Amino acid sequence: MILIAGCNPFQKSVSEQGRRKAPDFRLKDENQKEVKLSDFKGEVLLLHFWASWCPPCIDELPVLMRMAEKMKNDKVRIVMVSLDRSWKEARSVWPPDAKSPNLISLIDPDTKVPELYGAFQYPETFMIDRNLRIVTKFVGPQKWDHDEIIEAFRKLL
Repeated sequence: MILIAGCNPFQKSVSEQGRRKAPDFRLKDENQKEVKLSDFKGEVLLLHFWASWCPPCIDELPVLMRMAEKMKNDKVRIVMVSLDRSWKEARSVWPPDAKSPNLISLIDPDTKVPELYGAFQYPETFMIDRNLRIVTKFVGPQKWDHDEIIEAFRKLL
């Protein structure tokens, strides 16, 4: 696994031998449909933890939307996990045009899932391969629409 903090892109990194299995979880989407991480086996994932009370998270949302648009024809899913207590709070900062077929929005009001991943400094994001193994952990806001990051995701396809 590679840890990437603050992105210019790939500004700082720390590598670790091997890839650990991404912890499975169950959360609900806005329609109260239960979604499990294991539902996405076979696809490359960007698992992103964010909240409406986190200024860098809010600033990063439009960049994630641009990434989703650039990758809409790839088998890459962007799984956004809000740590807000309600959908009303999460949607209060959500860009109105944030719709993409490869974007899944979930909520974790009890903040249990970030604990499984060792996430505590938001935004935090994990690149997960098709076998549901963590490849990279990003800490802080990133330039998600940068070609170098997009290519890193595409290489996992």
